[in-house]
Amino acid sequence: MKKDKNIKNKRATNDSFLWQVLIFLIVVCGIFVLWLLLSIIDKFKSYNEIFWKVLLFVVIILFIRFYVYPIISVFKMDYYDIGIEGDTTLATKHNANVRKRVAKRIINDNEHSWYDKNEVEELKNALDENIDTKIYKSLKYLMDNSIKKTSNKIITESAISSGVFTALAQSQQFDAIIVLIKNFNMVKDLLYLYGYRPSKAKLLMIFSRVAIASIVAFNIQGSAISTLIGKGLTKLLPFVKDFASYASDASFQFVVNSGLSMNIGFNTIKCLNEDYNLQALVKGVDVLDEEELQKNKKDIEKAIDNEMIKIKIPFLNFTKKVEEIND
Repeated sequence: MKKDKNIKNKRATNDSFLWQVLIFLIVVCGIFVLWLLLSIIDKFKSYNEIFWKVLLFVVIILFIRFYVYPIISVFKMDYYDIGIEGDTTLATKHNANVRKRVAKRIINDNEHSWYDKNEVEELKNALDENIDTKIYKSLKYLMDNSIKKTSNKIITESAISSGVFTALAQSQQFDAIIVLIKNFNMVKDLLYLYGYRPSKAKLLMIFSRVAIASIVAFNIQGSAISTLIGKGLTKLLPFVKDFASYASDASFQFVVNSGLSMNIGFNTIKCLNEDYNLQALVKGVDVLDEEELQKNKKDIEKAIDNEMIKIKIPFLNFTKKVEEIND
């Protein structure tokens, strides 16, 4: 009992730290977006102050719709408790309820054509029977099939549009805003598709990747690499000299920004799949047979051996080690 209480307290400390870093990152990104938007409309202030105020109002509305709303939507989503130590009775009950809520949302989703009808029908039958094992396996089957196909489509469309818009914009401010907003909304759509958000540590990793992608987009125009590409084009095709600089910048921006978007998208899917597998390994959850346990052996060992939570933000090279949970 004392050990369980100790683990619970340490997990609460970890959660508190994660929330603080996550909120800090979101606020910094929000300030960055607002600064970029204001820098774009600032030049209109000297021409017509009334028009500038109208633009300011529009900017605030757009900021709330495309930045604040997606983040609030993500935070309000269900999540799986993947704690595997101590008394996991509450976690077991929580995860079972989350699976049912996710199943109901998928079954009642009339807004999108994301899910295969036959797979949804199987899920509905499992939910009607109220057998936890069947609900788990039906959701898993959906994730491995129609959800996977739809997620690939969402990622590809978002990556291409992000690349095209930044290639055409040719503006540092617009590039950074487009990449940040497009990727945040892509993440939101993927989480809605799967029906839950990943753990706070994984969410922090995903959001940090989005922030890094935006900073890269802001600094990519006129970079040494794109300039080098432009010089190469000029040597190979002298008649496109005037177009070479634009073409090299645009093509480089398309490749890099679309590539970063795809990286964020596929890492988001990886995090969601990891959490779904790990929540089924919480003590007391009888949803995996012997064959599935062997298949997920690496995830089990990784979860059990992970005595401390590590949060890595690649761009900042920041690692925070939270207190060890001893046996």
